[in-house]
Amino acid sequence: VNVKKISFERKTDKYINRKVKPNFSVLGPRLKEKMGSFNKVIAQMDSIDLYETIQKQGSITLEIDGEEIAFSKDDFFVEEEEKEHIARTQAGDAILLLDTELTKELEAEGFSRELVRRIQSMRKELNLDVEQHIQTQVTLPDDQRIAVNDWKEYIANETRSKPFEITSSVNAEHVKTWKINDVNVTIGITP
Repeated sequence: VNVKKISFERKTDKYINRKVKPNFSVLGPRLKEKMGSFNKVIAQMDSIDLYETIQKQGSITLEIDGEEIAFSKDDFFVEEEEKEHIARTQAGDAILLLDTELTKELEAEGFSRELVRRIQSMRKELNLDVEQHIQTQVTLPDDQRIAVNDWKEYIANETRSKPFEITSSVNAEHVKTWKINDVNVTIGITP
């Protein structure tokens, strides 16, 4: 897994949906006929506020049918669900969240890195010195051509290509066609 950015945050609300639900097996015998009123009070509360209060204070006091009743963490379940494109793992109090969304920019970067890997493989096949410059030509479909265009300088630097050209046809000493992410790419290099 390649990670572009790491950040440390105390709140995870923008990544995880939480719902606080009553633990009826504990509350039913305790509240008995007040259970209906309790449900009405809970339904009017914001689930995130309720969750945060219980997390910070360990309990919450609510007025049920005119009586102040204290409720602890054990009186509730917290259901958590990751938001779209979020993967999560947890160890103790630490939560690792990963945004798995592949943007067009990330896809272009990944494709460009795969191009570099193929060009480097071709350099190796020719037993070229690491410092030796090459001329590189690549044919790409239009959508990939646009995406890779922003990465031309990176590709040229990583592969020691002078020039690195995206062309409609390849005319080079060493030519190979590769399949990268289901896209046929012809690469030609000349030492």
